[in-house]
Amino acid sequence: MFIILTAHAHAHRHLSIYFTKHSALNVQSKAFSRVGVKIWNGIPTRLKNVSRNCFKKTIRTKLIEILETENSYADIDTLINKMEN
Repeated sequence: MFIILTAHAHAHRHLSIYFTKHSALNVQSKAFSRVGVKIWNGIPTRLKNVSRNCFKKTIRTKLIEILETENSYADIDTLINKMEN
């Protein structure tokens, strides 16, 4: 379903880039496996290069800040764009 490209023989969370295959069905494009890859690829590298605990705390804080500023539902593209800032 998805491909992992890494710089080493073993995977590191901060070095992985994930790709998904194109989906002809709209239902498949909304599956967690597809959306999760899109979200992960949208997270800035500087956030992926920290320890796991720091990563979790930073992502949680950033997502709460983003969602507090939204007046309604925030779609994945909005979250990714605001995460990059």
